Amino acid sequence: MQFMNFLKILRPINAPATFVSLIIIIASSYLVWSHLEKLPPQVPLWYSKVWGVERLAEPRWLFIIPSLLILIFLINQFIAKLLKSPVLTQIITWATLFSGAVISYSLLRILLIAT
Repeated sequence: MQFMNFLKILRPINAPATFVSLIIIIASSYLVWSHLEKLPPQVPLWYSKVWGVERLAEPRWLFIIPSLLILIFLINQFIAKLLKSPVLTQIITWATLFSGAVISYSLLRILLIAT
């Protein structure tokens, strides 16, 4: 019985948006993993820092971006499961998709600048 309750928690709220969010997470993870050997020793990552060496990081730090996407996805799915309003769950699900797309676009730009 507990296993069935666990499966209900894992069931996606909005299947198409959730599926696309997972595709974005997998694609961004693959992008970092496939470009890791081709990248220079330092890549621009910390855009909030002052221009110069402070903005640069080792390529392995790029794994922060897919990790952030996973964290956003899991937190938003958990919050969506707690809400009773279907409209709010749809908003949270689509916000997850939108934020994942924007963050993945930033990753793509970083990889294009670095290679």
